[in-house]
Amino acid sequence: MAVAAVNGKPGSSGAAAGNAAHKALTNAEVIAMVKSGIDDDTVIQTIRAARATNFDLTNAGQQNLTGNGVSAQVLAAMKARTARMQAPSK
Repeated sequence: MAVAAVNGKPGSSGAAAGNAAHKALTNAEVIAMVKSGIDDDTVIQTIRAARATNFDLTNAGQQNLTGNGVSAQVLAAMKARTARMQAPSK
């Protein structure tokens, strides 16, 4: 299976980069970043820069995140991003 060009750049992060522009950032993707060793500051910047998010911040969702190594700082960034998206625009 060949890696498609993303933004004119062949092989640049493959499906992850290509899908990022089309779908919301999820808990599973945050967990994957954390488990792959990406530092908290980079994960938080990714959360802040995401075009869209679809986080499960229910009690069960938060337990799953922390159980998979997501720090309190990253969880706080996820909550802040969700609150920002839900705030009424002026």
